[in-house]
Amino acid sequence: MKIEVWSDYSCPFCYIGKVHLDKALAELKLTDKVEIIYKAYQLDPSAPKAIKQSTHDVLSSKYGVSLSEAKAMTQKVTDKAATLGLVYNYDIVKATNTLDAHRLMKLCDPVEAKALNAALYDAYFTQGKNLADFDVLKELGLSFKMNKDEIKAMLYSDKLKDMVLSDISEAKALNIRGVPYFRINKKHIIPGAQPIDTFVETLRNAYITEMGK
Repeated sequence: MKIEVWSDYSCPFCYIGKVHLDKALAELKLTDKVEIIYKAYQLDPSAPKAIKQSTHDVLSSKYGVSLSEAKAMTQKVTDKAATLGLVYNYDIVKATNTLDAHRLMKLCDPVEAKALNAALYDAYFTQGKNLADFDVLKELGLSFKMNKDEIKAMLYSDKLKDMVLSDISEAKALNIRGVPYFRINKKHIIPGAQPIDTFVETLRNAYITEMGK
């Protein structure tokens, strides 16, 4: 089975949805029987690369809420993530543009894609790294056996940007208005970070349908 996943590395629910998918696949013993295709999406394509505000300040301005209300918002999703063993450190999370992080994923060997995908989330939410910082991206790429010169050539050009924008255009064509968004065999849809049981049920039905062909 092929599972297409539209997501953004600045999206807290995308990281949660990723774990829900992993757990559902493990429960069904399908982990090694699926191909996951990572599709780019940007919640805020206009986000600056330079860090000028804290994440809480950004949320406060975006949603028109007080700083304390913004912190309450992030605490709620932090608590949810913690039930899955994920650590969100919003006091150090750096709200930035994720285009180059998506380009790095496009450069990655498919064999390493799943691990790099997880590492990018961890870098953003747990370690508080700036995913628009070329040094951060180079370090991540090298840790997944990517060629140093290829990483540099990609980062200091527009290479692979067209692939990222193509994913985003496809999402618009499919009327995807939020992420995460999972499409199995181009037929079965899981919108959002649904409960693990929903993932299990949808994946099971998709697998049965595929086996019945």
